[in-house]
Parts: sequence; structure tokens; C-alpha cells
Amino acid sequence: MILWPILGGVLLLAIVLAVAFGPRRTPAAPAAPPSPAPAEAPGAETALAGLRSAPAGPGEAIEIDPATLAEIRRGLAEVPPLPAVVHKVMGEIDRAGSSARGVAQVVQTDPALAATLLRAINASAYGVAHEVASVQQAVALLGYDAVRALVVQYGLAGLFQIDDKAEVGYDPDDLWIHSLAVSLVSQVLARRSPRGVDTGLASTLGLLHDIGKIALNKRFARRMVAFRQGLGSKAGDSLLRREVQHFGADHAAIGAELAKGWGLTDDLVLGIRLHHLPRDAAGERVPESAGHAILVVHLANQLVKLCHVYADDVEIDLAPAEAFRQLGLAGPLERLLDAEVN
Repeated sequence: MILWPILGGVLLLAIVLAVAFGPRRTPAAPAAPPSPAPAEAPGAETALAGLRSAPAGPGEAIEIDPATLAEIRRGLAEVPPLPAVVHKVMGEIDRAGSSARGVAQVVQTDPALAATLLRAINASAYGVAHEVASVQQAVALLGYDAVRALVVQYGLAGLFQIDDKAEVGYDPDDLWIHSLAVSLVSQVLARRSPRGVDTGLASTLGLLHDIGKIALNKRFARRMVAFRQGLGSKAGDSLLRREVQHFGADHAAIGAELAKGWGLTDDLVLGIRLHHLPRDAAGERVPESAGHAILVVHLANQLVKLCHVYADDVEIDLAPAEAFRQLGLAGPLERLLDAEVN
């Protein structure tokens, strides 16, 4: 996959407008609301010890057996790791008191990443009067949101490289557009919430929440085709239940396992794991800062799916009232969307 050279202000604005004003195609029926599940410990190690899949129907919670978990881990071991520079740049962006100079110094340790940022800022979409040759200036002009998106996409490039798109379940470009849009809407909701939500965490989690789907697309391409065609599935089964039937776990559990293997922070691992489990995210045993960011991403994910149906099997989860209460936002989902449009 070629890294997009225009992932900056103009493209970010275009996606926000698409989310807010784009045509609303009819998605699959909403998934049944999950029932409360046993509380999980705050640390990612403990929370993932049993690797529980998201509820696939009323009152259901799926435990992944050790043999299946071992098979998943063997498959994910072949997924390219995130480059070390991605961790370092994300850490610098989120560091209190960070600056364009500090971020640029880290970016410059990876010439390919530095070139990516320079290509982006010099794209015609930005309309800069003179060619930008300084990475520090590129970071300053792009802004942290665009730099974050470019860095994450750079790190995920290996997962998006598909030899034959006809042999995969999801179009990788559509998956990335969805992830970027969720990140952008997460930023909006995080800033609107009076709870002091960590905007950086919510933004990064929005970009990474569906890495399980991306990994399945890359590592189990032919099985993904059968999955998308509904082979072996029962009528009425939810997307999450069908994932469990085909792969032994849903994309949230698989994504969390991948994130854990990459050495991502506990909050990101937990957030990827719980982005379809808002009641768990609002539980007493999940750190408040992480819980709020997870709830923001959960709501943003549904809003984006409401406006941008990137696949015919997209389902919109029913957002519980507790999520709105925890964030100090007025529900339902449509009210959030209308408020943004107005």
C-alpha cells in the first residue's frame, strides 16, 4: 500500500465532513446490547489472561480456550512488528511539553518516515508557497493530529500490503479511512466531554481499534473471504459471533493480543480489547482515564459507522446510557451527530 501523501489538514477536514454530512446508508441491524460481564483487572496482563471475546448475543460472553489462544498467537507471530520509531514518536507527541523540534528529532532517526512527512506537507493539497525541506517545519505545519495518523499508518504499512485485493475480506483502504475517521471523531467527543478525557489516548485508540480486522485480513486472507461470504454461518449471527466461529476469537480480542505483542501501552491494549464492551470499560476496575477514552472511541465508532458504511456487514452497537453518563454527554447517538452538524 502506498502511504497517502495528503493525510493532512485538507484530508482530515474532508473526512470530518464526510462523517458529518455524508450519505447514511443502512447498516446491518444493531448488535444486541451486551450484558454485564465479570469485572476485569486494570492491567492488560490480567485483563487478557482469559482473553474473553465480546458478547455475541444476549447474555453471552465467549471465553477463548488456551489451545485456540496458542494458535492465534502463532499466527500473529508472523505479523510484522511495529517499528521502534513509531513507539518513540507517539511517546514524544504525548509527552507533556513536547514540541515540533522534539518530535522532528525522533522522526529524523528514520529516513523513510521523515520522507513520508515531507511528501505529505509538500503535497498540492496543502498549497505551501515554497517546498518544505525541514522535518521540524513539516511537523509544525502538519500538526500533531496529522503526524500521529501518518506515523501510525507508516507503522502499519506491512499489514496493509495485500498482493491481491480479491483475496481479502475487507478493502484495506476502506479500513484505514474508517480508522482515521474514528480517530477524528474521538478527538471531537473527547474535547466536548467535561470529564477531562485524554484526547491523545482517544485519538490513538481510534486509529488502532480495528487492528484485529487488519491482522485477520493480512494473516488469514482466504478465510476472511469465506467469512465475508457468510460460509458456515447461521442466519442472524452477529459479526462478532461469526468471527469467533471462523477464527476462534473476535477481532477485538485478536487485536488486543497483537497490540500486546507489539509492546503497546496497557491502556491501548485494554482499549482495543474493550472497544465493543462499553459496560466493561465503564467498570470500577478499569482505570478511569482509560475507561473514558474507550467509551469515547466506542461512541465515535458507532457514529462513523452510522455515516460511513465501509462494508456490507457493518453493525452498529447499541450504546448504553451509562457511556453517555460517564462522559457527561447527552445521548442518544443521533443527538451527538446532530449537535456536531449544527
